[in-house]
Amino acid sequence: MAAPKALGQSIANFARDGVFPGDEEISKSYVEGEALALALQAVTAARSALEDEIRKTSRDSAPEVDTWIKNAHALQEDIENSKCLAEDIAREAEGGDALQRAAKEDADHVEFLEKEVEYNTQLKEALNGIQDVQRMLDGAEGAGVEGRLLDALNILAQSWEKMENIPAHEITRPLSVLNERAFLVKKSIHEQFGHIWNTLVHFDEEMTSLTIDNTLDGPTDIPQSVLIMKAYKEDDKRIQKFCDDFETAIVHPRVILGHGPLKSISVEGTSIRASVEVPASLGIRELFLDLEKMIRFLSENFPPDFAQPLSSVLMPKLTTLIRETWLDSAVPVSLDRMTDFRNAIALVHEFAETITSLGWGGADNLNDWVESSPRLWVAKRRETALDSTRRQLSKGIGRTKGVERTETQTITEVIEEELPGGLANEGKETVKHEDNWDVEWSDDEDKGNEDSAPGGGDKGKATAGGGSDSEGNTRSSSSLGRDSPKENNWTAGVLKEAAPDDDDVADAWGWGDEDEDETPAETEEKPAPEPEKPEISEPQRREVQREVTLTEKYTVSSMPEPVFDTIKQIIEDGVTLTRENHDTNPVSAAAVGLFGLPTLVLAMYRASAPVYYNLAPGGNMYCYNDAMHLSDLLKDFSATWSQRTDLGPRAKGKVRLDGEVQSLLKFSRAAYGREMSTQRTIITDLLGGAQSFLNQGGEPSDDQVAVESVVAHIRTLAAEWRAILSESAWSQAVGSLLSTVARKMIRDVTDLTVLGADEAFRVASLIALVTKLDDLFTPEGADEDPENPPVPTTSHYAAFWLKLHFLNEVLQSNLRDLMFLWSKSDLSLYFGAEEVVDLIELSFETNRRTREAIAEIRSEPFPRGVAPEEM
Repeated sequence: MAAPKALGQSIANFARDGVFPGDEEISKSYVEGEALALALQAVTAARSALEDEIRKTSRDSAPEVDTWIKNAHALQEDIENSKCLAEDIAREAEGGDALQRAAKEDADHVEFLEKEVEYNTQLKEALNGIQDVQRMLDGAEGAGVEGRLLDALNILAQSWEKMENIPAHEITRPLSVLNERAFLVKKSIHEQFGHIWNTLVHFDEEMTSLTIDNTLDGPTDIPQSVLIMKAYKEDDKRIQKFCDDFETAIVHPRVILGHGPLKSISVEGTSIRASVEVPASLGIRELFLDLEKMIRFLSENFPPDFAQPLSSVLMPKLTTLIRETWLDSAVPVSLDRMTDFRNAIALVHEFAETITSLGWGGADNLNDWVESSPRLWVAKRRETALDSTRRQLSKGIGRTKGVERTETQTITEVIEEELPGGLANEGKETVKHEDNWDVEWSDDEDKGNEDSAPGGGDKGKATAGGGSDSEGNTRSSSSLGRDSPKENNWTAGVLKEAAPDDDDVADAWGWGDEDEDETPAETEEKPAPEPEKPEISEPQRREVQREVTLTEKYTVSSMPEPVFDTIKQIIEDGVTLTRENHDTNPVSAAAVGLFGLPTLVLAMYRASAPVYYNLAPGGNMYCYNDAMHLSDLLKDFSATWSQRTDLGPRAKGKVRLDGEVQSLLKFSRAAYGREMSTQRTIITDLLGGAQSFLNQGGEPSDDQVAVESVVAHIRTLAAEWRAILSESAWSQAVGSLLSTVARKMIRDVTDLTVLGADEAFRVASLIALVTKLDDLFTPEGADEDPENPPVPTTSHYAAFWLKLHFLNEVLQSNLRDLMFLWSKSDLSLYFGAEEVVDLIELSFETNRRTREAIAEIRSEPFPRGVAPEEM
């Protein structure tokens, strides 16, 4: 614990100086009573010491305090003096405000007097101005009365300028009166000007002549009238009005054709007239002479301020009218009038130079026509060619005629020659060749077999209607049409996709199997010569080339040959222009453009022809023939073109018709495709459309009516097309329709779920109605020998035709006859094993015999070694 004295001293230090004890022991000490007494003594001692110090300090600083007190008293006196001075100033200020108010009132009064003086001065000036304007308006009216219209307008303009300088805020009413009078004066002058202008420049009542009179009494002449016109800002309006009247009176009677006789232009002094007494010539030279006369008249009688704006209004319409009425019609459509055309170009160029020298516009339009004359000539030829084609097509089918198509081809024959042993067929030949002429139909991708080449794709199948009678005797299919006339037709050959090999055809037709009663023993004797086989040499093959001329006739309308003549004439004109002796021809530069016109003509034919073909029966078939004929003409022309020796360098290689020939071939096939698609749709609809042809109306007779309608429709089309199409194309088209019928009837029958015996015979009778169409393909002039009836060639052109025949036989056969057709006849060539099984299950009850027959059929699905054709 700290000493009480030290503790007391610390408390005194704190009380005097506010200092805490620095000794930590003192800070933590407990203050007891003894310490407080000592601390109080210490504080008292410190207080006494402090008082002593203050007294000493006061004694030392007493002089300074006296000085400060003295200064304080002096300052107080100064403050009192300042207050007195301020009060004196305030009293004096209150007396100056009254003087200032009096001065302000005097200044306001002076300002008022000055404004009054200014107003009176302005009023005097305004009144003087009004008086001046009034005198000016009087002068303007007087000048107008005297006919000095230009002076009147100048005075009127000065009066308006004077009115604008008159102060208007105090005299609005007088100024409005002056302004109204000024407008009345202006209107009066304008009316007088209108009368004077109509007197100076006037058209007669019939609007056939114009007179410009500069000799009238009075100071206002045409130049002054033009200035007045501009002052009224109606120069454009009056020039336009004059131009319209001038065109009606003078220009149109001379320039416009087709509205009565042309009138010549005559000038007599200051008058110009469209004279009916002197008929105008139709020549371009005379026209330009009259127009030059007209322009000179206007230039000489009107000042430039009027003539130049007039030319800018009149000449564009005039030159356009000349181009459309005279110059465009002067463009020839052939080379025969080229001399006149050259002269016309020279005259146009000369006239353009003349009006330019006169300072008139419009020459650019004429020079443009001169420079574009080759292009205009080509455009005229294009327009004429397209219009000629359009008019020819609009005549429709017209007079038809038969044409022949002849083509010579080199074919290679592969001849197999047997050795002298003669074990093979002597003279047997296999001739293989291809020809891409005529139609490879593809108008319906889903029915390609129907519309493709007749006979194509029938490789390896029978092509005649073999069947069996009620006693089970089967007719031989081999007697149906080998070497038939249609097969030998050259077009039918080229329509095939590929010529079948003779050996395959022999297998398919079963040649050598005519004797159906031949015993099995005789058949088994065929392999007997096998021991001698090694002695037989292979047949020798040699290729022989020979030329074959193929010809076919068909009918065309009157449309294609005029189109070809137009194309030929265009190309020949192009050749003529490319020759050196035509270098000076004004349109020789357009020769290249002519070679592009055949493409447009053919495009016009392809675009417009279907409309007119559809107006005639069999139009699509005529369209097919015409397009083929036109393509032949173009091919022949192109072949001749490549061999010509009279062509110049500019003409060689310019005629490229191969693409157009291909376009025409596509166009012809499209026409054929449209017709076939339409007829197939009609036939399908007659046979029930998407439904079956059986039980269409609920009555069996309805089915027969539908089938008879189809047969009648096909016969009608066959008769119509026979007069149009070539033999091969006719056969293929009719065959395609029969194929549609066969496909539809076969599918509808095979889709049945049950078929009783009576119903089967009814369906067979309906099929028999269709198969009577075989007579369409019976060769003409064939012997009607009952024992050797003529063999129709329907199957060559109608897919599934023989399948329809065999379906007819199956529907009329018992199970034994059906098995005979399967194993011994050609049923397996057209029906698959499962198809026959389905027919058996459809038509026969299920028993042991049917199960055995089905098993036998499935065990030998290809009894003839050839798979049937898929539908």
